[in-house]
Amino acid sequence: MTTAKRKIEQRGIVLVMVPLLFELIFVGVLAKMLLDARNQLFEERRARSVVTTVSVLSRRTQTAARILARYTNDREPALLEQYDRVIAPAPGEFKELRALVKDRPEDLRTVIALEHSVLKAIAILEDCKEVFGQKNNKMAHLVYYPRLYRAGMTAEKEMDTLLQRYRAKERADREANDRASGIIFAWLAIGVLFNVGVAIILAVFFSRSITRRLEVLTDNTMRLSEKRPLSERVEGDDEIAELDRVFHRMADALHEADRLKQDFFSMVSHDLRTPLSAVQGTLTLLLDGTYGELEPRGEDRVRVAQAETERLMSLVNNLLDIERLESGQLAVAPSPLELAPLVKAAVESVRSLSEAKKIEIVSNVEDVLLSADKERMMQVLINLLGNAIKFSPPESRIEIAGRIADGTVDISVTDSGTGIPKDVGDSIFDRWRQAEPDSGVDRGSGLGLAISRHIVEAHGGEIGYESREGEGSTFFLRIPVPEDE
Repeated sequence: MTTAKRKIEQRGIVLVMVPLLFELIFVGVLAKMLLDARNQLFEERRARSVVTTVSVLSRRTQTAARILARYTNDREPALLEQYDRVIAPAPGEFKELRALVKDRPEDLRTVIALEHSVLKAIAILEDCKEVFGQKNNKMAHLVYYPRLYRAGMTAEKEMDTLLQRYRAKERADREANDRASGIIFAWLAIGVLFNVGVAIILAVFFSRSITRRLEVLTDNTMRLSEKRPLSERVEGDDEIAELDRVFHRMADALHEADRLKQDFFSMVSHDLRTPLSAVQGTLTLLLDGTYGELEPRGEDRVRVAQAETERLMSLVNNLLDIERLESGQLAVAPSPLELAPLVKAAVESVRSLSEAKKIEIVSNVEDVLLSADKERMMQVLINLLGNAIKFSPPESRIEIAGRIADGTVDISVTDSGTGIPKDVGDSIFDRWRQAEPDSGVDRGSGLGLAISRHIVEAHGGEIGYESREGEGSTFFLRIPVPEDE
């Protein structure tokens, strides 16, 4: 059992670990893709920052040159202040630009060269501010303008090179980010679909490997309760298969117990009823005087012995009947019967019991036809009439009625006894159920009503009762009307 349990546990671990492993792989790949997308997004932002900073520096130097050009003509001191405000942020912006490309040596060299060219142009502008303010600024045209032009061209060329490089990089990074977004979305969709597929596969696996076998066990349980042959054994070596093996062993044990019980009742039928019949016959012969006349005291004892023998024979017969009825070995053979003669015969069978207690039995039976096993239906009526006589007071009245109503033949036996307590319910039809010990009535075998219920149900009918304590009881049974009625 330990091995089987371990196999079930391993199967459960596999069923859990397989989707978990795929989830981990999926999450890992997705995390890698997100990290790459983040890096690309960072590169795109850096390229955008470089482009923006270079563009600002380019505009700043061009603006400074235009301001000095105006100063050459206007020579207003306010233009010099404006020039200083424009040029002042340039060193800080170059510092920021170097920080952006510090991990790219080639771009860093370009930025440093650009910074050198721009600062050189700014230095030239600083040197010629005084000359630009003079009326005679031929020196500016001859000396400073050529130097400023060369420095400006160099700086512009380097700026263009850096701008083109990072604009291209910005476009490439943007396209890469778009592709990464599409891939991540596709990966998410694939992951969801894959997980749904895995869930469906696992559900089918569970259904085939466990649910089907559990259905076999459930079906076998129903078959066992209905005493039908069991279906195939469950394959495998896990707990379910072991449970099925135990169940089959239990079923075999129950079948063996049923066989032993049948053997026992066969023994009772032959080895107990035969000597009882012999004893009963001998007692009858004694009472008839076959073996000589008996004294009154001896005759009384023989009559008591004969009554007890008959009582024991009735108990044995009832035991055999109920066991055969419950096991399905005692089948009923319905045939068309007239109800009135059947009731009359049952009343005559209990006539001696009713006369002994001076009880009147009144028959109120309509001329109806029912489909029933004559011998078994007679047994039911005798049981009901016998119980009514037993529980009715002397010099009382019992009524038996029969009629057709709503497609059934309804038969009822009403007595004037003490009634049935409410807490008894339908358990009165259980085997061994008898009158309460303080009821003042001789205790019977407790099998009559149980046998009657089985016989009535075997005819497709139902049996029940209505009762009020202290006012008597009415037992009724309903048998379906024959089809030709």
